[in-house]
Amino acid sequence: MNTYQDMTEQQIWDELVSFFGNEYAAAAVLGNFENEGGTTGSTTMETRKAEGLGMTNLEYTQAVDSGSYDSESFVSDGIGYGMAQWTGARKEKLLNFAKANNASVGSTQLQIAFLEKELVDYENEHGWTILSDLKNAGSVAEASEIFMIRYEDCGTKSSENIRSRAMDSEKYYEKYAGTTSSGNNTTLLELFNSNSLDGVLSDVTIDIQIDSLNDICASWNQRIFGIDLDSVKVSEIFSPLLECGVAVSYIPSLESALKQATSLVNSVNNIIKTAGDDQVAVDDNSYNFTGTISSSGNFSYKGNSYSASSSSNPSTSVDNSNLNLEINTDMIQAINHLDFESYISFMRSLSSIVTTEESLTTYFSNSAYADILKEKLMNISSLPDNIKTIISDMDPKTLQVTLYSLITDSTVVTDISKSIMYNYLESLAKSSNLSMNELLKDRSSLVSIFTDMGSVSSVLNNSIINKTVASDLLNIYDGNSLQNTSNNTVLMVRELVEEIAEKKNITVESLLTESANSNYLNESITEAGKAYQYVSNVGYTDLNTASSILTNIFTKG
Repeated sequence: MNTYQDMTEQQIWDELVSFFGNEYAAAAVLGNFENEGGTTGSTTMETRKAEGLGMTNLEYTQAVDSGSYDSESFVSDGIGYGMAQWTGARKEKLLNFAKANNASVGSTQLQIAFLEKELVDYENEHGWTILSDLKNAGSVAEASEIFMIRYEDCGTKSSENIRSRAMDSEKYYEKYAGTTSSGNNTTLLELFNSNSLDGVLSDVTIDIQIDSLNDICASWNQRIFGIDLDSVKVSEIFSPLLECGVAVSYIPSLESALKQATSLVNSVNNIIKTAGDDQVAVDDNSYNFTGTISSSGNFSYKGNSYSASSSSNPSTSVDNSNLNLEINTDMIQAINHLDFESYISFMRSLSSIVTTEESLTTYFSNSAYADILKEKLMNISSLPDNIKTIISDMDPKTLQVTLYSLITDSTVVTDISKSIMYNYLESLAKSSNLSMNELLKDRSSLVSIFTDMGSVSSVLNNSIINKTVASDLLNIYDGNSLQNTSNNTVLMVRELVEEIAEKKNITVESLLTESANSNYLNESITEAGKAYQYVSNVGYTDLNTASSILTNIFTKG
């Protein structure tokens, strides 16, 4: 069994750089850990909740390892634990991972490997792109915000806390950047996984019909609106076996996992076997309203567009309980007329409720989340007061469909911003050898799109809020102060400036340096800032919905 502090800070850094392939992400993890359990705090308990327990960090860890403090108590005691201060179900998974590897739950190596496992599982099993976004982060600040909001999901997501953690992350970047030497690229997660296999192969053959999974998905796709099962990723359960050449044999310690996988496949078979008839009944009883349904599964109702697809839905049943609710137009108008800073605050409030399990689509389209959505929004201190007042008086399900209408209404993306975004997409499609439609359905492309759009949004937002639009854009346009700013961001900002100048028939220099043009510049950039913030927020829906919204914006009219 491992000792507790079995990695130095330098070793943690080296491991994270090896795992992410991005020093910005490694710094972000260390900076956020400093604000949680600490970079050497693998046995740290959440102090304010552990006061009445009567155990030190070491005693608590030893009791959990020995079983004298039982698993149920460890999971349910509400005490954040370890470097990331895991709680609840995630704490249970940490404990199970430790048991499977015969390691202490307080081992630093174990916890770093578990961090890697969570990020891989989120992407492979739930379709969440936290890992990809961290790998592709273009700055320490960007990586720190991604990790803080979407992995740690900490209670305080204020701009002040975001900046504070980014500064802590910068310290680690300055301390360790460039210090990792090339060597063994095997990550801790790979080592833990290989150690848990026991290294013994059996000659017992297991007959698994992998190809039939494709038929299952195809059959389902033909039945309902073209929705695919990519987010379920059933076939990926078997990928490690296929890639390692052990598809016809099994490793004893994997027998239980294979039984669970077989059970899942059987469950999917049973769902699909009955779903066709169920969907026909739903079609007959629930879609008899004045509206249109597209072949992609999107439908329009009372002038508003919706998507039938949703990831992370906690139920296998089709949820149509919100279809006949009226949208609160007062709220839509109030949001559309917010000043810039309040609009950005509102949109960031929406993204802040997203977790590794729930996308915005889940919150907006599944009635089981109606009360949760309202409660989460009401608890956000930065939410504009007039919007909070409207929300407090709204029925939770009405709130859902209203916000769904908002996130699918792309009118905020006006002509200049749309033109710049389209040029970027066209360039990305060309470099990826994809058509525009293919690009907007490609998973890795969507990750790149929302990463770059978010980066432009951050540049514009900071300039507008700090009232430094002209000077910031002049620096970017002239090639100055570009540290940690990606090439795509620079290109989009430069094109935006050129489009704004061309529309007024003036030079870029005149636009950015003459006071007579300052109001026009600020108004144009504010308009663009809202557009890029909106598109960035689309990335917090599930990938099917995000693809549909982008397609509606950029392939029509």
